[in-house]
Amino acid sequence: MLGLLPYQRRLLRRDARFTWNCWARQTGKSYTLSLRRVMRGMRRRQTQLFLSAGMRQTHELMLKVRQHCHLLNIEASEVKGEGSDKLQASATQIRLPGGVRLIGLPAKPETIRGFTGDVLLDEFTMHQDDRAIWAAIFPTILRGRGELDVASTPKGKDNLFYNLRKNLMFARSTVSLPQAIEQGLEIDIETLRQAMGCDELFRQEFLCEFLDESQAFLPYRVIAACEDGAIEKHPDWPGLERTADEDEHRERVDLYAGIDVARKRDFTVIWLWRRQAAPAEMSPEVRRRNWSLRCAGVIEMGNAPFAEQQEAIRRVLGLRNVRRC
Repeated sequence: MLGLLPYQRRLLRRDARFTWNCWARQTGKSYTLSLRRVMRGMRRRQTQLFLSAGMRQTHELMLKVRQHCHLLNIEASEVKGEGSDKLQASATQIRLPGGVRLIGLPAKPETIRGFTGDVLLDEFTMHQDDRAIWAAIFPTILRGRGELDVASTPKGKDNLFYNLRKNLMFARSTVSLPQAIEQGLEIDIETLRQAMGCDELFRQEFLCEFLDESQAFLPYRVIAACEDGAIEKHPDWPGLERTADEDEHRERVDLYAGIDVARKRDFTVIWLWRRQAAPAEMSPEVRRRNWSLRCAGVIEMGNAPFAEQQEAIRRVLGLRNVRRC
């Protein structure tokens, strides 16, 4: 069946109304669960709702949905989003034969309201405000005996996904990376472990272990609330160098940089911020009070020699408009 591995086929054949799926990274979790929802949507003639952490992740998930429709030879047409809410109106919607709709939404409590159908919560531990989302989806699935698939990789214990593991209403499946490899997944696990360089993160991401956050300075839910998948990770070097030239521009754009240095276990990160001045028509006094910082780029270097890191830092400091680092 579409070249699927045994653990993927088992999930597709499962007839449970509610499923809880704790799968390691790189095991085909989103691919398999989205295929399950497309197939069951066609069988049940029911609208399918796909919720992922943000708009970018939702678009990636819906790319998999389109691929499933193509491989299954299902006639699919894309339609514009519907609904009074701005986020609902921007939703990705695919219409299938029999009136079945496949709708991709960013995981926010307000986006799910007003829809009815089966639901996939993809990477649920990454959803901000997971409890509010949980409260919002149940009216969605109550009509027509709606189905719910919850899938994620572990991320600490202070979240709903961890609590759901003991909910007897849910059929459960756990697939660690070693289990997936035993069933035919082709990945060099030792190379992956050594390259990652952090046993704790490896156990969480690939062995499906829920790690205790009691020793963490910042709980995962606090970090997740600050995450933004749309951050630009590739600085526009030509643009930054042009804005440093006061001869070309009447007003210099000030830059600020923060650097967190690592060597093996973690990333070295250089974060650039651009100071946005207030409009020129404002008085000097008002302009001094009205400014903001915008992200100008994030540079990540994993397991990079110090010489390589120093070269990247030199390039940042070489920009004449860097005011502080």
